[in-house]
Amino acid sequence: MCDFLRLLVAIPFLGFVVSAEGARLSIQAGNSLLVGERPGITVDGVDPGERVRLHSFRSQMVSVREAGAYVNKNVIFHAWADFAGNSKGTVDVDAQPPVAGSYSGADPRGFFWSGYAEGSGPTPPTPGGVPAAETLKGRVVRFELERKGAIADARSLALRLWNDDIEFTKVETPNVVGYFAAPKGALKLPVAITLHGSEGGTFDAAKRDAGLFASHGFATLSLIYFAWPYSGIVQVPQAFDNIPLERIAYARKWLAGRPEADVTRLALRGVSKGSELALLAAAEYQWVRAVAACVPSSLVWGAFGADFSDGKPHSGFSFAGKPLANIGYGDYAPVEAGTMTLAARHRLDRTAASGDAVRSAAISVERSSARFLLAGSGEDDVWPSLEMSKEVAARLQAAGKEPLIELQLFPHAGHYICGTGDAPSRSGSSDGSTPGGGAAEATGQAAREVWEKTLAFLRGSLR
Repeated sequence: MCDFLRLLVAIPFLGFVVSAEGARLSIQAGNSLLVGERPGITVDGVDPGERVRLHSFRSQMVSVREAGAYVNKNVIFHAWADFAGNSKGTVDVDAQPPVAGSYSGADPRGFFWSGYAEGSGPTPPTPGGVPAAETLKGRVVRFELERKGAIADARSLALRLWNDDIEFTKVETPNVVGYFAAPKGALKLPVAITLHGSEGGTFDAAKRDAGLFASHGFATLSLIYFAWPYSGIVQVPQAFDNIPLERIAYARKWLAGRPEADVTRLALRGVSKGSELALLAAAEYQWVRAVAACVPSSLVWGAFGADFSDGKPHSGFSFAGKPLANIGYGDYAPVEAGTMTLAARHRLDRTAASGDAVRSAAISVERSSARFLLAGSGEDDVWPSLEMSKEVAARLQAAGKEPLIELQLFPHAGHYICGTGDAPSRSGSSDGSTPGGGAAEATGQAAREVWEKTLAFLRGSLR
């Protein structure tokens, strides 16, 4: 066998490369990209007006339903887009909307979030075939440039979760649990405390979030404030039941002992139930300078996952040892059976509560002097985050604090808009929907926008 044929056998996922035609695929980021950053993808050497196609492939662990149960599987996602060469024979993917493809509109990270699970969506065949799963390990994204029915060029890009200079500290004290991260040798950086949602905390997720925000210049504590029993984390509540607001104050005290952290410049970044906690803490602690609340609540909701037979009062959160006034949850059986969304459950429970109960459960954000970024989704199947974002904003506006508000509303997006805009938003579906509701494209684009706005907001608020 000649050397050329041996090469083709060794790297079959590259397909037939016709590099002699001169078209070239370039990625400004090189071989590695921090998640949430813009890759800088360009194509050169095509004819003006010529239509070329870009493919991307990635392997992602997702939860898929099989035989009536959810299981975790590695799934290959395939995104694609057609572009027309400009007058100079180039394509700028970051700035140029595709003619057709798995996403629309100019989107620097459309190739990351818009893919369909192989075999589930309207993905065209690629002359190079689908890459073998083992070539896509380690968060590798494979890009292939198709021109005139052949693969003209190909590149691989590894997505990294944090920068190489980030140092981590695992925190396991009686009152503060999570991961702390900061760039090596840093001093007196602005502080971000990140707060997870109702999925509960894990050390793996805490390290990921801490490393990500630290890579953007924040001394970051990813705080685990509750965890489900399977996590093995015993220093925090094991259910969403009377979680003390004081855990935020304990976290600040711990951070004050770190040379990397300037606790006079402290922000909270909460996701879903974490946003509920962040808003409550800002109302109570005047040293909170900013709150980035993604798909937040305007109300305190009841406890769940707890033993309610003890005859004691229960709430999602407590302060000074007392459960906070809340809207309790009704019958969850329809939610568990899949006949009712969580968002519908929240709406019904709010409607069933008296006016006095709703007023008592409302979070008193007007007591805070912090700045607020509020991002809500109109087709959120978990809870009505768009309406509740507007309610938080209205409460601040009524108190004369409109200059402190940045409100982002996404009418057609779902619950999962709080990542970096890199994860596949279709998550294995073939109907364009997402697990947390909303249209896949609206959700993917919202996630990118929320991430970029969050970084700008935190930097501006803590400078």
